[in-house]
This record gives sequence, structure tokens and C-alpha cells, in this order.
Amino acid sequence: MQGDGGMSNMRKLKLLAWSISAGTVVAFFFSSNFLKFATGFSPGGEILVMSPLFCGFILGILTTMDELQHSVFASILMTISAVAIIILSLFSPILFGVSGDFVGLYYVFVIQNMLIAIVLIFPVSLVSTIIGKVVGEYALLSHIYKSERATLRSETIKWYNMLEEAADDETELKPIGWKPEDAGPEQPEMTPVVSLEPEEVTDE
Repeated sequence: MQGDGGMSNMRKLKLLAWSISAGTVVAFFFSSNFLKFATGFSPGGEILVMSPLFCGFILGILTTMDELQHSVFASILMTISAVAIIILSLFSPILFGVSGDFVGLYYVFVIQNMLIAIVLIFPVSLVSTIIGKVVGEYALLSHIYKSERATLRSETIKWYNMLEEAADDETELKPIGWKPEDAGPEQPEMTPVVSLEPEEVTDE
């Protein structure tokens, strides 16, 4: 059995799949910007902030039912997968032998863009993941909490009625602290006062 803070294997696999998928989407836009000289596709510099912001927010909503540490772990895993794919994309010209005579300068280009990716993706995705989780809790879990309270209230009334039926006819169950409506406030018991004056002695 899983503990209160534990996760089932299926939930772990879903968390892993969501994180890697989000990292792949972020890596696509970053790589497209970094390699626009080779791909001819440039979505714009704004996407470097918008992609981890949006993907982190969606990831936070998807992890609403999980603990906060699981959402943070998902954000870290998204960053790792995104940076790994970006590095692989940046090294692809060298791997395929199309970098020409600028290999030395290209390594500087790769390191520079790798640092930009790490600095942008992790903090933005972490904050947006937490925001998405909070929004998901207020928007999604509020209805679940309300239904659970209604179910608990109905079960409490049901059990109280069953106890009344099981009790004797002459015995009436009263809640703790119950008082009759016409009863006034409880008066403290008065302690009889004993006179300590000495008795008078008369001569016969």
C-alpha cells in the first residue's frame, strides 16, 4: 500500500511523460531560435519566456492532485529534458559535419545558448508550475471538497438517526452541551454557611 505522500507507479509514469513532453515543446522553440540561421524558422525572442511559462503552467494543473514536491520535481525534470534536447540540437551541426571551419567559435556559441536555456527555463517553469498547481486546486478541487463535505454531513445525519432508532423509546439522545430551551443559565451550587460564633452559656 502507498503512504499518504506516496504515488502509484501509474502516476509516476504519467508525471514522467508529462514532464518530458513539456521539455520537448520548450526545447523545440529554443532550438528554433538558436538555430534560425540553419532552419530559417524564428518564432521570436518572446517565445523563450512564453514557452516555459505556458508549459510550466499546464504542468502545474496536471499535477494538481499530487503533492507540491512532485510538482517541483516535474518542473526540474522538464528543465533537464529540455536542456538535454537543446544541447543535442546545438551539437547537431558538429555531429553531422556541417559546421565548417568555425568549430572553435561554435563551441562558444553552444555554451552561451546552453547557459541562456538553463537560466530562463528553470526559474520560469518552476514559478509557473506552482501557480498552475494553486489555480488548479482552487478551480478543480473546490468542487471535490464541497462534495466530500456534503457526503460526510449526510453520513453523520444517517448514523445519528440510526442511533436514535436503536435506543430505547424512553431514552432520548441529546448532543453534548444540549440544554432545554426554557432552562435558564446554570446556577452554581450554594455551599451552606456554618456559623463560627461561640454559643452563649447561661448560669442556671
